[in-house]
Amino acid sequence: MVWWTCRARANDPSRPIHKRRKCEKEVENLQLPTQSLSHADLCDTKHQLPIQPQSGAVPKLLIGIDNCHLGIASTTIAMRKNGPYAANTELGWVVFGPTSPRPPEPSICLHVDRSADDTLHNMVAKFFEIESFGVRAATPVECKDDVRARAILESTTSRVDGRFQTRLIWRKDEVYLSNSYNMALKRLESVEKRISRDESFASAYKLMISSYVEKGYARKLTPLAAASITPRTWYLPHFAVVNANKPNKIRIVFDAAAEVNGVSLNRYLLKGPQEYKSLPSILFHFRERAVGVCGDITEMFHQVLIRPEGRCAQRFLWRDGENKNSPDVYEMCVMTFGAACSPCAAQYVKTRNALEYNVEDPYAARAVKAILNFHYVDDFVDSFDSENEAIAVATKVRDIHLNAGFELRNFTSSSAKVVTALDCVDQTKTMGIKEGILLEKVLGLHWQPSIDCFNFVLKFHKVNASVIKGDRPPTKRELLSVVMSIFDPLGFISHYVIGAKLLMRETWRKQTHWDEPLPDKIIESWEKWRKQLPAVTAYHVPRVYFTIGKPEELQLHVFVDASETAFSAVAYWRAKNHYDEISVAFVSAKSKCAPLKPLTVPRLELQAAVLGTRLLQTVREEHEVVIN
Repeated sequence: MVWWTCRARANDPSRPIHKRRKCEKEVENLQLPTQSLSHADLCDTKHQLPIQPQSGAVPKLLIGIDNCHLGIASTTIAMRKNGPYAANTELGWVVFGPTSPRPPEPSICLHVDRSADDTLHNMVAKFFEIESFGVRAATPVECKDDVRARAILESTTSRVDGRFQTRLIWRKDEVYLSNSYNMALKRLESVEKRISRDESFASAYKLMISSYVEKGYARKLTPLAAASITPRTWYLPHFAVVNANKPNKIRIVFDAAAEVNGVSLNRYLLKGPQEYKSLPSILFHFRERAVGVCGDITEMFHQVLIRPEGRCAQRFLWRDGENKNSPDVYEMCVMTFGAACSPCAAQYVKTRNALEYNVEDPYAARAVKAILNFHYVDDFVDSFDSENEAIAVATKVRDIHLNAGFELRNFTSSSAKVVTALDCVDQTKTMGIKEGILLEKVLGLHWQPSIDCFNFVLKFHKVNASVIKGDRPPTKRELLSVVMSIFDPLGFISHYVIGAKLLMRETWRKQTHWDEPLPDKIIESWEKWRKQLPAVTAYHVPRVYFTIGKPEELQLHVFVDASETAFSAVAYWRAKNHYDEISVAFVSAKSKCAPLKPLTVPRLELQAAVLGTRLLQTVREEHEVVIN
């Protein structure tokens, strides 16, 4: 490519004064490549142009963007078919384009991959959603989509035979869905291939589908009903997910995000307002009192019925693994795992049922409060001052849920008396038993009820084991997966996680490719960080803040600090009991990397102060204790 300014006319004294302008500034040592223009490049033109051949010429003129209009051509002449071209501009004649008569070779594209790594994207989104709790700016005003979703739920939800029935939350009234039958059939064939290879998986999958029909969650359509098609008819592909912590249990997910011609069911559904309490807020309350109690609602989404006219959007295909037969058509009669509106609708039903309950009994009033404030989707997580209060309130919570068809079970507690009273015989939430230690999962955190402490069990299921063992260094993608897999909503190990986040920041600075090995300097830092994993696994944090009893005087202390690479804030309780004994308890911490664009340390200190102020306000608002 050649671009050569032959004569600068902007300051030519022969031009009228009103057309002269100063647009040139001498800059030494531009270190730009040399350019050449030969006689052969100019011989084909039929025009006599004031252009001279050049050899090894170095550009001496820089034109700023404010004067880009000087490069606009008034006349353009092609010297050959494929260039170069001569153009007359305010600065004189310029030549640009290829000087070789041979046309450039056509580009060949062998492969185009438009698939996105949704799993990793969702991990990152969830990680930073939790990270930003309590330290983000003001809450935005409710959007019109949430207003519409709320209006639909309020106008269409009603009780039917001891359960609640509602409709799908459509984004708009007029909906025209594509024909998704063939897409659902191909996805069924994919599931059937795995069924044919794995006998245990096949048995679990078939049992799950048959149980859906037996429980009334799904129904098989007659050929006549299946032939009836409406603009809202949609066939949902389905697949099984296996929790790495519960390998013997599968859950069937209906993929409402699957697309046909760029359209999916979820694109026509609203998420609705996310009105459940934040996860850290519930964990704050869980640590306030002496007796902790947890439970969960079994198959919560499936207890909410869908109005009959909307069930055609929840059809699916099944033939019990017999791939030689034509598939039968089923439809889900209840909310499904995978539909965008299911969490919002289930939360609305749970709240509405609780608010309709008679709260004359003091334990009933406390139970309603527990349902409104101390549930995270289907998980009940609460704490009480005494065992008797815990038993009475948890029992009442279970009774209220039964009025809507919700079954609260799998109770766990730091008190053996509470567990016995609530008849907790189903231990499906057990994570594992190591040397006689029973670990429970509470909102994603590992809880050891026997000593009433939180533990950290870091298992990176989505990352190759050789990376975690140190047999080979991670790629940028694997490093991101490791960092995003650490679940620490209260910041117990933020002093450890910040090191991983700084590693990620360095990979962004180096602009490393996603699947290439990391630079040596970053690998050294990774190895230092990886070797700290055993220490983090041995980390224990008491669940209860006030281990010396109910505080008579309580102070909240927040510390902030910053460096050139990161800034952070941490909050502690300082409690004094009736006997003037003092205890200090960690509450929460937040840490953030400094921006890639360098900032002064004083400015980062101010950022830390903002972070600490927001953390203080959140801790004060999300706890029920009296702060002196």
